[in-house]
Amino acid sequence: MTKDIVKKIQDEIEENLKDDLKLCEAEQNPVEKTRILHKMEIQMMRDMLRHLTTVTDDEFLKIYEKIAEPGEKQVRELLETEKNLAYENSENAKQFEQFKEIQNLEIGRNNDFIDLLNENDFDKKSLERLLIFYITVLGQAVTEQRITNTLLHPLIDSTLLVNRLFGFDINWLMGMSLIQLHENMIKSKYHELGGEIKENQSLKNIISHLIGLVKYNEDRDITLAIDMSQGLKQIRNRMTHEGFKYSVTRDDLKKLLKEIKELEVVLFPENK
Repeated sequence: MTKDIVKKIQDEIEENLKDDLKLCEAEQNPVEKTRILHKMEIQMMRDMLRHLTTVTDDEFLKIYEKIAEPGEKQVRELLETEKNLAYENSENAKQFEQFKEIQNLEIGRNNDFIDLLNENDFDKKSLERLLIFYITVLGQAVTEQRITNTLLHPLIDSTLLVNRLFGFDINWLMGMSLIQLHENMIKSKYHELGGEIKENQSLKNIISHLIGLVKYNEDRDITLAIDMSQGLKQIRNRMTHEGFKYSVTRDDLKKLLKEIKELEVVLFPENK
């Protein structure tokens, strides 16, 4: 029954948008394309509102559950991802348990909000005000997302360029950035202790001199700690010399970031 109702609504919306969709696909002018898309959004909303006001309460609940199902799945996946990241970055078991407690509180907050709405007996005027309020909040969220997209545009554009040239994704771009971060972190400490970087001076040579400068200025031996692990060396060498052929994985990024953060503590113990 629910499937039939949802399909009926979907079919009607698609039928009403069919002509505009063809126009949108054929339109080359970006302004006109945007105008058509806006018209389609309003038409779709008009159709949805009409259906939502004519179905029964039971039908509406079933439709809501059907529509909300993908979102609930995404939320479950997001919570699991957040938990895995927290586990990887927690310094001890207590810190991880605190994260899980905070996550449970956030889930409970959403349930408390739903309970609060259920406790209130809304009349037509209250519902109208609530709807206006949340449409305004939603509009602000959309605006904030557009601002974020604008700020991230160079990153998005760079990722698209990498994909066109090499067929790789944002992991490749972030991997290259982390390698440069690693190198410049070493050079920064070298410069801080009075070292002068010469033209064509290799990173290996800078590291060798840096070990001596740290020993002299800070009375610390970082010989073993500063030496890159074999895993980091392998990734760095491959990306430096044949990066255009090397697809960076999520595990590569995690390994790079972990060891660079460990190196930060070695070079700049005040940041610990």
